[in-house]
Amino acid sequence: LVVFLSLNATLFAEEDGQDIGRFFLGGGVNFTSASNGGGNGEFSFLLYHNKLDIRNHFIFRGAALKEGTDNYGIMTLSEKISVGHVTLDGRFRVYSFIEGGAGIYAGDEKSFLEMPLVYTFGGGGGTDIFYSDSGSIYFETGYLGYMLGSTYIGGAIFQIGWRGYF
Repeated sequence: LVVFLSLNATLFAEEDGQDIGRFFLGGGVNFTSASNGGGNGEFSFLLYHNKLDIRNHFIFRGAALKEGTDNYGIMTLSEKISVGHVTLDGRFRVYSFIEGGAGIYAGDEKSFLEMPLVYTFGGGGGTDIFYSDSGSIYFETGYLGYMLGSTYIGGAIFQIGWRGYF
């Protein structure tokens, strides 16, 4: 344990002097080319902050998807790693991210509790606009793909939401 802590002590260095929230909770809405909308909630913790800001996010997402004449409802749990930078004045954080996860889905002929699962993957970029030391509004855009059994649905995604830091 001592060796592990000493090797990872630099991960929590804040040499640039900025006071950054180590954890946050948030939520928002998302829109994709295959969906009229969905929602998400997330929890994140800071992995590293010096010149770069690296965070690990856990995202619970729900949405309704449409592919041709087929309709699907999905619920997924994803992990997202974001790498970015907080500006010197502390008003913005610009970042890029990759994401992957799994969940359940239902379709016209499949209930939520039947196999197979849905798998998600994606990436993109975003901006946090800090309105206080403990809150921000975020905008993200990128790509998100869903693998529902043998059906693939993917496309551009746009998200907007709120984050509270503590």
